[in-house]
Amino acid sequence: MHPEYIHGFTATEQLRLVEQAEVLAHNVFSGLDFSGDTTLLEIGCAVGAELAILYRRAPHLRLIGLDRSTSHLATARELLVDKVQREAISLVAGDGMLLPFANATFDCVITIWLLEHVTEPERIIREALRVLRPGGRLICTEVDNDTFGFEPENEEIANWWHRFNRYQQSAGGDPFVGRKLEAIARRAGFRTVRTELAAIVDSRREPNRRRILLDYLEDLLLSGAENMIDAGFADRSDAARVRTEFERLRGNETVDFQYHGARLICRP
Repeated sequence: MHPEYIHGFTATEQLRLVEQAEVLAHNVFSGLDFSGDTTLLEIGCAVGAELAILYRRAPHLRLIGLDRSTSHLATARELLVDKVQREAISLVAGDGMLLPFANATFDCVITIWLLEHVTEPERIIREALRVLRPGGRLICTEVDNDTFGFEPENEEIANWWHRFNRYQQSAGGDPFVGRKLEAIARRAGFRTVRTELAAIVDSRREPNRRRILLDYLEDLLLSGAENMIDAGFADRSDAARVRTEFERLRGNETVDFQYHGARLICRP
């Protein structure tokens, strides 16, 4: 993960990651079958929130999480303490571009909201290919920030999102990586590749979750506020206006919104 990770490494951000994982669990994991796998590596596991959900869904898996952030891993050890003690989950400090594992180690490798934050996503994909066993799978669930928006358009939020994306790009990330996954995987050496839509947020499909999804989006956008302000991409009045707009939108059910990503599934 890039050292200038837009969301930061605060306790508030770590809690947001746990809450985000729970809100989006169905969207991220629906349709995935791990029954034929025994070992799974998550590259960029952060605070371990996705590993906790994976354990609930597939308790037979031997789960390994890897991350560069020592503070995120410390939180992951607290969140997963019982599973770590029972060795159902292992947490490893390391770099996704140079994985500390032997060739052909895992049945499945996953990334979730990681590749947008790295400077060289293809290097991570190549490393995933190296550590996969024959017949194994790489599953990447990633963003395409061009799909985010409100209908009718909300000018204040759209302006903030534009700055959010520019800041992330300035830090070496790619907020539009979702649309590029298939090409990256093929360049990295995968041959059996498919990409499918990951409907992260869609108020028309999930009207009963409208307020929950708005809360998630507000937390996501404003999680980068302090870093954006420090870097000169926004100021506190911009952030205050975004908060006001989200509060207004909660009372206006005629406004629709969406935010989609992409899921890459490929085999060596």
